Amino acid sequence: LAALAALAACAALGPVLSPQFLTWTVPLLALALAWRMHALAGVTAAACALTLAEFPARYFDLVAGEPLAVVITAARNAALLAAVAIALGTLARGIGVRRLVARRAHLSPAAPAPARSIAPARPARPR
Repeated sequence: LAALAALAACAALGPVLSPQFLTWTVPLLALALAWRMHALAGVTAAACALTLAEFPARYFDLVAGEPLAVVITAARNAALLAAVAIALGTLARGIGVRRLVARRAHLSPAAPAPARSIAPARPARPR
């Protein structure tokens, strides 16, 4: 999900969107379908379809500022931004934001977070 969000954000917000950038989202779109994230897969597929509708047939129309080409490009960018929002929202719910906030509420702001050791616990010695 993070990879799809990063790709979609770079594509939508970058200065240049080459159509092959969206081919990188196709495997991630397949994963979204496998994970039953239909809204995410749908907006990503819509962005790919709108890119195909825009390029190469309407590229020069877009450069000339033709309204239809501009609307197609704007819809494509909106679909990409929707994919970013859905992916980031899903990630935020998945990491348990409520648990993190609740845990931090119990810690004093002055007290440092408890340290955790990565070493395995030693068994107790018999006496």
